[in-house]
Amino acid sequence: IEAPTVKADRVALLVQQNIPVSANWTPEYFQQTLNDLTELTVKSAANEKVAKIDLIVWPESPAPFSTNDARFRQTSGEMARATKSWVVTGAIGIASPPPGGTTSQMFNSAVLISPAGEWTARYDKVHLVPFGEYLPFPSLFSFAGGLTKEVGEFSPGTSRNPLAAGDEQLGIFICYESVFPDEVRQFADQGAQVFVNISNDGWYGDSGAYAQHLNQTRMRAIENNRWLLSATD
Repeated sequence: IEAPTVKADRVALLVQQNIPVSANWTPEYFQQTLNDLTELTVKSAANEKVAKIDLIVWPESPAPFSTNDARFRQTSGEMARATKSWVVTGAIGIASPPPGGTTSQMFNSAVLISPAGEWTARYDKVHLVPFGEYLPFPSLFSFAGGLTKEVGEFSPGTSRNPLAAGDEQLGIFICYESVFPDEVRQFADQGAQVFVNISNDGWYGDSGAYAQHLNQTRMRAIENNRWLLSATD
């Protein structure tokens, strides 16, 4: 298996957020965190020692950034315009209730924003983590009561189509989706030229799991002969 032989002609900026998993998300802390991350990103992109940035990537993070939050949409759009870059950022995707439903759906998502500040596309994580992002067989575990109340209620996405950032097709997958070769391969089969893995590896603490996850993610690049951007918190 050969590594990619095409010469790199694009520049990406990966921003490590270092947000504590156990952060207390008051409105003030939310706004300060968003402001700090935006300022850090814009300053880094403007560094005279760095070539023009084509793509900025914020990882999956514990921050409650939501696709229907006007503050987050405005700030991230302004950041894309200020840097004249495409932006990929993790977020909680919110969708209207499905037919016959009464509750909005939540997704673990990655949003793509154009250099003009427009939200152009979104990938919703397909392969969710059982007991972390959803509760499998809820009727069987109803006896657990409070033990399962903290489990996320994310819905799975349905598409592994690449997202178009100009003339580049990005195959975006989230967190431990990278450990499933057949699933990641679908992005390459559908034209993805670059893989982007966003993850919140802070959940692993001081264990060796984050290093294992990185190696598994790197294998997906080798198997598919694709460039890989791995942005983690």
